[in-house]
Formats: sequence, C-alpha cells, structure tokens
Amino acid sequence: MKVGMDDDNVLEIHATAYFSDKSFFGEDMHWSDVTAQTKQGRLPIIEKLIDAGADKVVQKNQESIFKDLKLQLTALVKYLKDDREYTSYDVITKLTEDVLFSAFVCAKETILPKEQSLHDVDGLLAKSIDPIEDCLFHHANFFDVDDGPKYLILRSGVQFLIEHFKSCKLEKNPYLKRSVDFLDKRMETWKETYNSLAFFNNIIHSAEELNRPMGISESHTWWFDLN
Repeated sequence: MKVGMDDDNVLEIHATAYFSDKSFFGEDMHWSDVTAQTKQGRLPIIEKLIDAGADKVVQKNQESIFKDLKLQLTALVKYLKDDREYTSYDVITKLTEDVLFSAFVCAKETILPKEQSLHDVDGLLAKSIDPIEDCLFHHANFFDVDDGPKYLILRSGVQFLIEHFKSCKLEKNPYLKRSVDFLDKRMETWKETYNSLAFFNNIIHSAEELNRPMGISESHTWWFDLN
C-alpha cells in the first residue's frame, strides 16, 4: 500500500466525526472550518480544549461522551479499512489523536460505560492498536516541548484505554508498551528539566495547560503540579 502525505477526501470523514453532534462545539462553528484547519495541520478538538481550559469542556452525559469515543474509533477503522490508492499517514495520525482525546475526556469525566458498550469499543480498538502505538512512538521520537500539553492529554487518553479495555492491555501488546514507555521517558525528562528552563517554558505554556486537570486520577503522574 502506498502512503501519501495528503488526502483531502478523508477530511470530510474527519470533520463529520466532529460535527455529528453540533452541541459539542456550539452553533458558531461549521464542519468546513474544521476541514480548513485540518489542512493546515491543526487539531481543533484539542486546541479548543487548551484554549478554553480543561474545566470548560462542554458538559455531556456519560453515554454521549462515550459515544464520541466510539465515533472517533469508527472513523479511524473506516479509514484504515477503505480501499484507496494512497493512505495518508498524516490523516491516520490525526484520527488516532482524536481517539485518544476522546478517551481523555472519558478519563476526566470518570466514564464507566456499560458492558455492551465496552465490548463494542473493545472490538474497534483491536483494529486500532497499530496506529495508536505508532502515534505515541512518533510523538516520543519527535518530542517537541511546544506540543507538551497535547502529549499530556494523549497520554492520559491511552491510559484510560489501557485500564478499561482488554485489547489495550500492555501485557498483550509489547509494541504498545514500548511506545508508552518511550513517551513516558521523554515526558519525565521534560519535567526534570522544566525548572532550569522555567522562564522559557512559562512563555510557551501556562500552569493551567500543564497541571493535572480536575477529574484526572493522581496516578497520571506525567502531569505537572505548578503553582
């Protein structure tokens, strides 16, 4: 299978996954806005979280929040399965990040889905392990402090998947464990050097972006604890 660096046709899938429920963003945004931003290499769903603050994520009931995770996974699996001449690595990465972001929201809101819902999502995750581990490994390998808050979010998202779904158990997925450990090591080094680069880091990120959000377990030790 050939890998291309651009695939505009899939952007509609990417955008539709966001805007199937307009209440997530409100009525002031349109899916075409997401398409335009995606072409520029941006992740609007994550940027909205960072811009608004973790505690201002639009409130949804548990069933609806978990439905978002299933929707993002469905979009990823569909793209992986569709027959096309070129498969865009960039699009796969974006769709995978959306899955992990949705998982982060589940972790933050302490979502405890019903058994059938767990089974359905577990089946989709079994088909998505490769892009998840590739995404994490890529970010660890090309670690950039400018994207630090995004890494924190994605890491908490994958932790939710590891803890709740059989398909993501690390003992069954040595390559996923390798990617998680690699990203953890990079983030640990970042935290260790943060104080010596405090002035520089404060220009890039606020404490609100780096501190563990309300609702996220203290076991997610990769988050910061800044005053």
